[in-house]
Amino acid sequence: MIWVIPSLFAFLQGYGLFAELISGGQSSLVYLVGFAALLVLNWRRFGSISDRWGRRKVLLTLLALGAVAPLLPGFWTYRIFSGICAAGLAVAFASIGDRSGYENRAQNMGIVTAATLVGMMIGLFLGFVFWEKTRATIA
Repeated sequence: MIWVIPSLFAFLQGYGLFAELISGGQSSLVYLVGFAALLVLNWRRFGSISDRWGRRKVLLTLLALGAVAPLLPGFWTYRIFSGICAAGLAVAFASIGDRSGYENRAQNMGIVTAATLVGMMIGLFLGFVFWEKTRATIA
């Protein structure tokens, strides 16, 4: 995880949580496992909910909730809540499967997967750049 998120430790030091993460406190477990666990637990659930309510409604609701997640109090609350909202990827993949023909389905899934991964890489890079600029202006 250190290599994936280079600014994580600087961020945690700013909140005074670096020592707790290294010592393996309870909060570090919530941070490291909370997002992934809730993503996995809700992956299938949102797929079946979107079958009943409609993919567009569920996807837009999860996107709106994901946009509100950073406004929630507490870093751990945000992390857990964003894990729940990230499970909306299942709805996006189901929507692609519904709209794609059998011949193009694998190609379209590959494009969306690649776009998601590139977006994560760009987001991490931009987060690091803005963190460095913000830290430089604060200090």
